[in-house]
Amino acid sequence: WSSDVCSSDLDWSKQFLDGLESYKAERLNRVGEVITEALRHEEAHDYAAGIHALHQVSQPLRGVAITGQPTTATALLRRLESKLEESARLERSIRRAFAEKQLGGLLQSVDRLLELRPDRQDVQKLRRQLTDRDAKLRAVRDESYASAQAAMDACDYDSVLKLLDRIDGEYADAATNSLYAMATGKRQERERLRNRIAEKLREKSYSGLLPDVATLLKLSPQDTAMLQLRDQDRKSTRLNSSHIPLSRMPS
Repeated sequence: WSSDVCSSDLDWSKQFLDGLESYKAERLNRVGEVITEALRHEEAHDYAAGIHALHQVSQPLRGVAITGQPTTATALLRRLESKLEESARLERSIRRAFAEKQLGGLLQSVDRLLELRPDRQDVQKLRRQLTDRDAKLRAVRDESYASAQAAMDACDYDSVLKLLDRIDGEYADAATNSLYAMATGKRQERERLRNRIAEKLREKSYSGLLPDVATLLKLSPQDTAMLQLRDQDRKSTRLNSSHIPLSRMPS
């Protein structure tokens, strides 16, 4: 009789263990199905739906590696939450930038949002608008820079600065900045020389006048007043020795 009891206990234990293994296998299989479902949602860029699906997996099973699955529920959940959070943050940032009309660098944020949400037709439309804007502003920069170079060759520093001021600050580069700085420096030097020459003429102090005139004409070859002053000197043999009483700058 006791042997029958032992045999019965063993049969029950085996059935219990088999049932436990079967239950565990079913649960793991269900986890695998949920992960597959969440991956499909991720592929469709529906991160919220993927997160909702993964919440069906109990906490103890989320970190279990499932045969045939490329990731665990925990890792996938973190990834989907990160993508959902980033896409929401980018959308808020883009909306705020548009409201404040701060469009510089916005295309990069829009491109990243489209990587996360390529299904968003409104964002696709926005990207086309920003791309058109980018092309126009680049064209303005290139045309303005080319014209400014020509003006620089003509020593027309005012025009150089005016042309370069047309360039949106976001699209200014090393070349445009360098040309702007050069034109600014030359214009300042030109004005400094003009003021010094005018002061010398007012004070009838002609020492060093002609070298200043020559330097100014290098900066501004078409300066009519300086050309007249230089030509006046060529007609006189006394200007170099500072004996001609020039009372004013020629007009």
